[in-house]
Amino acid sequence: MSSCSKDDKEDVIKSLVGDWNTSSVDVSGCADEDDNESTTCNIFCFELSFDNEGNYSKLDSREAGNPITTEGTFTITDSDIIFCETSSDCLRRAFSLDRNSLTITYTDEDVCTFTESYTKS
Repeated sequence: MSSCSKDDKEDVIKSLVGDWNTSSVDVSGCADEDDNESTTCNIFCFELSFDNEGNYSKLDSREAGNPITTEGTFTITDSDIIFCETSSDCLRRAFSLDRNSLTITYTDEDVCTFTESYTKS
């Protein structure tokens, strides 16, 4: 989704507000091919929540018994979400939004491309 005007960005934020559960996580293009994988999340791997004040939280429950929550603020640019964690740096992530489907894509320092697919709760 590409947004140019302030109204478009406000519409995107309104569409993002709420809870999102991961349906799948794909890792591809890694220098070490053994790191490439595709995971279908039957319960959820991540739960991502946005509010209309520009705050987000992300619950990572992939490690059994040791869920990790990150929180911070988010902003929208043309085709990116910028997540600024409360205790860390900001992370720019490409995204696409289609009604109740959200896809976030990024490349890490190991040159792996991550594609996180979410559905709205």
